[in-house]
Amino acid sequence: MRNSAIAALVAIAALSATPLAAQNGACTASSGPAIHVVITGLKHRKGTVRVRLFGGDPKTYFDKRFALQRVEFATPDSGSVEYCIMVPRPGIYAVDVRHDTNGNGKSDTADGAGVSGNPNISMLDVIFKKKPPAIKVQIKVGDESTSTNIAMKYFTAR
Repeated sequence: MRNSAIAALVAIAALSATPLAAQNGACTASSGPAIHVVITGLKHRKGTVRVRLFGGDPKTYFDKRFALQRVEFATPDSGSVEYCIMVPRPGIYAVDVRHDTNGNGKSDTADGAGVSGNPNISMLDVIFKKKPPAIKVQIKVGDESTSTNIAMKYFTAR
């Protein structure tokens, strides 16, 4: 019953969702509702960076099945790491970032992660899949772009 209800909600969301777009770099004044994501604290400039956008029910934040958008790109060799994610409409959203340090597409112990609001996350939180409180990660987006800084955290020294 629960799975069929979730599947129905996902199907309805897919049918009614406005196509989203992302662009490398900062959002422009004409971007409309968007989140300008500034990623800091990368351990090195190898691998790939993944940015995901979440909205709707905070219980679905950071669950890959409910990502409104997922963008993956090669880690830039130098300079700032910024991305502009267009959102479907003004509202409340959350963003997470993963630095796949070896670019294999899998989560490894050497990978880095960060979420909007930069809440404290321990290794135990990751192991037990405990999510930070929604109020700490939410980004309010109006008719124009909103900026958020996400500091990467790494759990190993590799």
